[in-house]
Amino acid sequence: MSKNKRLITITSALIVLTLSVILLIRLAISETKSLVAEVVLAATGYELVIAGNVDINFLPNFELVLNDVRLRNQNYSQELASSSKVSLGVPFSSIFSDEIKVLEVNTQDLHMNIFISADGENIWQQNLAKKSNQIAENSIDSRSSYDAISIKKIKISNGSIDIQD
Repeated sequence: MSKNKRLITITSALIVLTLSVILLIRLAISETKSLVAEVVLAATGYELVIAGNVDINFLPNFELVLNDVRLRNQNYSQELASSSKVSLGVPFSSIFSDEIKVLEVNTQDLHMNIFISADGENIWQQNLAKKSNQIAENSIDSRSSYDAISIKKIKISNGSIDIQD
């Protein structure tokens, strides 16, 4: 009987451990959407909308995969850019440091809009009080305050640009 109890205990512990890992991964994925959007807003002043799922790949390298991604300037209704899939290759150690190091950004089906209105306004321009691209300190969430963000390589597959002047 003691062998059966031990087997049941070990099996139960493995099931609890597996369920805990699955729960943590799902929680990490839901937090990733908002965290990535906050980092982009803090770094650029543009709004990133992740309309699709976020996948996390651990092997062969750590990678965040963002599906159905759109970049917007909050001052204009037209999207700045959209992509069906954006993959971010990030060293695992970078996740826990104050510096975000992205090794590679892969985009699929990237479409960019460059629109200039009749009065010379470009949708990529920020309409801030000082007419600069500086972001107000109070608009940045404390979770997204990083010392530096670096991107080593950008790869675009099947890209297009729509220019209207």
